[in-house]
Amino acid sequence: MKTLFKIVVFGSLSLVAFFIAMIAIAALTSVDKAEVFEPYLTETVPKLVKWEHQTFKDLMTQDAYNTAKPEQWDLYIKKLSTLGALKSFEQAELQNWHSTANIGSASATYATYIVPMAFDTGPAHLTLTLVSSNDKTLIHSIKFSSDILMQ
Repeated sequence: MKTLFKIVVFGSLSLVAFFIAMIAIAALTSVDKAEVFEPYLTETVPKLVKWEHQTFKDLMTQDAYNTAKPEQWDLYIKKLSTLGALKSFEQAELQNWHSTANIGSASATYATYIVPMAFDTGPAHLTLTLVSSNDKTLIHSIKFSSDILMQ
């Protein structure tokens, strides 16, 4: 009975230690969101609203871009272009973030931001999920929200 108790206690402690180590590794390998993502957003948002297909392709992860065919991207960007010209955008608001630490591959930090924007047709919001890995930051998902897009 004592042996079984020791095994259960040792196993439980090992499991707890493992999870604590994984959390510590993820925290140590995550990027500073203010230093990495916020400047990236300031640089990237004006590029996106030029409504050029190649820009979207260049700024997105391959997995994210490949969720649609190039023809579908053309339709999406054509619809987005009805928002018109960008007048201004405000400070991005961090919604959520997490880091992953994978054994045998690079760690990554994901962050989702909402960017309030003003176009000559009215207000809009841009929701971006960014990923930073291997000192490279790319868009993992993108979504524009506006009443104009509902028409």
